Amino acid sequence: MGRKKKSSTVFQAMAEPTVKAPGINSRMEPATGLLVRSVRINSNYLLVESCDIFQKQDIDVKFYIQGGPRSSVADIGKKWVEGQITFKLSVDRNGDILTPIRDILQNAEKPVSELRLDTNHSLSHVNLTAEDGGFNNNSLVSLDGLVVKSMTINVSPDKDVTINCSLYGTIDLRTPGDYVSPENIPISRAISWADCDASRFSSAMRTISSMEFKIDNSIQDLIFLTNFHEQRNDQIYGFGVKETRWQGSYEEFLRLGMEVDNYAHAGWKVGENVIFDFSAVRFLVRVPLFYKSEQPISSKLLVRKSKFLSLTSPDQNNLQGKLVYFAEDVI
Repeated sequence: MGRKKKSSTVFQAMAEPTVKAPGINSRMEPATGLLVRSVRINSNYLLVESCDIFQKQDIDVKFYIQGGPRSSVADIGKKWVEGQITFKLSVDRNGDILTPIRDILQNAEKPVSELRLDTNHSLSHVNLTAEDGGFNNNSLVSLDGLVVKSMTINVSPDKDVTINCSLYGTIDLRTPGDYVSPENIPISRAISWADCDASRFSSAMRTISSMEFKIDNSIQDLIFLTNFHEQRNDQIYGFGVKETRWQGSYEEFLRLGMEVDNYAHAGWKVGENVIFDFSAVRFLVRVPLFYKSEQPISSKLLVRKSKFLSLTSPDQNNLQGKLVYFAEDVI
């Protein structure tokens, strides 16, 4: 008699999740962003497309006259908080800009106060890394000492108004994070290309095909010796904004009958009053400093690219130097 052939299969019966670790042959539940609560800005809920704001630290190795090329000395430096969030410019059912977005825009224009950010997915370590390395002693605390380092708002006919915001700062009070979803999340609407407008003194800018405005705040952080008589940590002790740069750019297609004198040959124009109107918020540059326009030539639609910086009063309290205007503000 021939020996009975043993049946075999590459498939195995799936076990309960508590019996087997997740793997190719067992059940698993992968994590997605839809399962993560969104963020809070100054205790107000904000739906974001992405959030990658984390505690960061300078980590490296050093090399000296050491008798060999391999690394053996750790260099553990300063610790701070930095990252980006991306979200749509949105308004509520009354057409008013959402409160957390308003707070971010105001901070970008005038970064003299701090923003607080709460998320249930950004772990922090408050002890000295050099004395407590590894994977434990992490906590969910509010990132309560942030300012806007840079912010870009742009729109085009094929996408809604999107804001990409880079935040920078510290953890000050080490309070437990407030990341619980609110009972009532306001219904909102994203601002689209159809809601937007642009103009300047010399042109109605009727042929604009995209526009973008950017705010850059240059930040200088401060590092001191660790105080042995208080709770020790390796976080930066403070930071300041040493310069602010506002700039805009736009593209316009060429067509028969459009306005003349739209090619910028560089230089400033006093009273040009460039306005980028994103419906819920407007950006006004009274004195733009233009770069030279670029006019590429191809077999497709001809598009002119223009870019400018803002000249304004260095006094942040001077109303003539105001940049951001909301719906209720009068220009």
